[in-house]
Amino acid sequence: MNGHDPGPGPESVELRLESALRARADSVGLADLRHAHPPSGSSVARVTPARAALALLALAAVAVCVLLLAQRETDTPIRPAGPPTVTPSPTQTRSPSPTVYSPEPSSVAATPSVPEAPAPTR
Repeated sequence: MNGHDPGPGPESVELRLESALRARADSVGLADLRHAHPPSGSSVARVTPARAALALLALAAVAVCVLLLAQRETDTPIRPAGPPTVTPSPTQTRSPSPTVYSPEPSSVAATPSVPEAPAPTR
């Protein structure tokens, strides 16, 4: 390499990689380089008879689906909705019982929040 060995560590790995890359770059010369060749053959995909038959079959299936859907829509027009039918609801035999709220007694004596007004004197 360069003649000096820094020992184990990241610097050693970096120096080894640098010298390997430099040696690889120096090994490529002008004689190794060449012009790119133009692509050969047609870039258009060839249509085989099997592909053509499959495409025609798929096209026919789509056409049949379109015709069936179009025919289904024109057979009978959708009529407007008539008036709703009303069914009588069952009569209630008893009214619902009212819910009574009964607060639980508290351990603290109830104090009025508004003071009582003195009784009027005559």
